Amino acid sequence: MKHCKMQTDLRINTYARCAAAFDMDVLLIHLPKGMIDSMIATTLHKSLRFSTMEQEDLIVILNRLCKLDSRRFKQHLMQLLHQLGKDSEFPDG
Repeated sequence: MKHCKMQTDLRINTYARCAAAFDMDVLLIHLPKGMIDSMIATTLHKSLRFSTMEQEDLIVILNRLCKLDSRRFKQHLMQLLHQLGKDSEFPDG
């Protein structure tokens, strides 16, 4: 459990193992520097080591990133929301 805390030197493979322990996968997306801050507001946590965003903000970023037409975007949005609903059924950790 101590390895799953957001440490300053947490390696990606350690983080992936921690996520796997909670039956989750890790998705890393490389975005142009400043893209997130220019589009949405994030919440910086007490440790100052990571930020989070709202689910709706992720959808805004993905829409801009993929530049999908509205019909296709709505299909992807519904699939994403369905998957997030299924994935939210995990124990608190």
